[in-house]
Amino acid sequence: MLLGRRGLPGQPLQRWWTCGKLHSLTRKLYAGRMACSAPAVQVVSAGLQDKDVVNGGMDVYAISDLHTDHEENLAWVKRLPRGRHGNDVLIVAGDVSDDMRIFRETMAELVDRFGHVAFVPGNHELWVRGIDGDYEQRNEGARDSLEKLHRVLNICTEMGVSVKPCKVGNFWLVPILSWHHRSFDTEPDIPGIPPASPMTISDYRHCKWSLCSHENGSEAIAEYIDALNDGSWVESVDSSSNDVISFSHFLPHIELLPEKRFLYYPNIAKVVGSDPLKRRIQKLRPHLHIFGHTHFGWDAVVDGVRYVQCALGYPKERQKRYPSMLLSQNPRELMETPPESSRVKNPTFLPALVYTSTSCQQAETPPLPTSESGDAGDGSPQAKASEGTVPNGFGREDESRDGAVSVYPAAKGRMQPLHSKWSDYYQSNPRTPENLTLAPWAASRYQQSKRKA
Repeated sequence: MLLGRRGLPGQPLQRWWTCGKLHSLTRKLYAGRMACSAPAVQVVSAGLQDKDVVNGGMDVYAISDLHTDHEENLAWVKRLPRGRHGNDVLIVAGDVSDDMRIFRETMAELVDRFGHVAFVPGNHELWVRGIDGDYEQRNEGARDSLEKLHRVLNICTEMGVSVKPCKVGNFWLVPILSWHHRSFDTEPDIPGIPPASPMTISDYRHCKWSLCSHENGSEAIAEYIDALNDGSWVESVDSSSNDVISFSHFLPHIELLPEKRFLYYPNIAKVVGSDPLKRRIQKLRPHLHIFGHTHFGWDAVVDGVRYVQCALGYPKERQKRYPSMLLSQNPRELMETPPESSRVKNPTFLPALVYTSTSCQQAETPPLPTSESGDAGDGSPQAKASEGTVPNGFGREDESRDGAVSVYPAAKGRMQPLHSKWSDYYQSNPRTPENLTLAPWAASRYQQSKRKA
């Protein structure tokens, strides 16, 4: 944790945290002294709030699934500009690396570039793997996924990265720990698809739960991880007078994933989401929730909450299916594919600007140009919209589908709409999970597998 520039009268100094120019000094002074026993609620020092007032706004950026085990991804992080975002917030929604050496290096790079960094662990951080001497260094001695989770949280605490609810200026950041379980998937299975097992799911091979005696895929693990959020955090967060931005790695709604017929591995739906997470978000009622894990660009409103995913993903994904990962303020960009070298090495749409803390009630909704529907050829459909129509959740009444609410939740800050192929597609097309016919790009993959067999 980082000590703040100043405390308030009658308040202990240790409860006030800050970031920015003090990072370097305080890391040297306090690294290793602060454990994960920080207060249930942290409050960022008034210094950031003052800067917000003077400069007229504080930007919140988001990203997930950095996967800096891949050299191209770590190099991209290191190319992020310094000195430009000292007053801004970066939300990292999990999956940086399972190697704690790379995790530390990556988070240090981000802390050096943003005024405040907030993080929630993903599934990769809880992997326990390695061989011979590499095992100890990779996992920092952890033998169990729960032990690894606490290692990760302690590392973040030492570096001044928020892993618990904190108030920044006039809005709240609320990380929510979660884990996936099979019963989250309530939609029909596609016949003939290999089941979710250690053969097909890396988490089932690399996660160990000896400390809680539960098996992979069980709802008991999801409940166990969710219970780690318990305490006074919900009661301390006031969404009526302040905007609330929550974030998790996993999905709280199956509607935030394309239907199984569109997926290369349809049974991935069994390892993406959490019902306990959904219940916690329903109780919190945030204005915006950031998620990750599935590596699809997404911006939609479900049950009155705006959900955004902005994943860096794997280099091969950016090479092969870049359009389905892209987020843009301009829907025309969804129809353009930059050169391969740019897609892999320099995805310019990340980190994504998702919120600006201002006195404005709502951003004006930009006009949405007309586009035609059709298969984009990369595993994602082309969005469809008619002249003058604004998709669900972009600030105007529209027909509601699949539990989606038609307007952004009213917020004091500005939330700029972002377009992506999949979420835009579902603004204009109903979800039909009973359709079990694989899309051409998915079907061709299984046909190739049969020919090889």
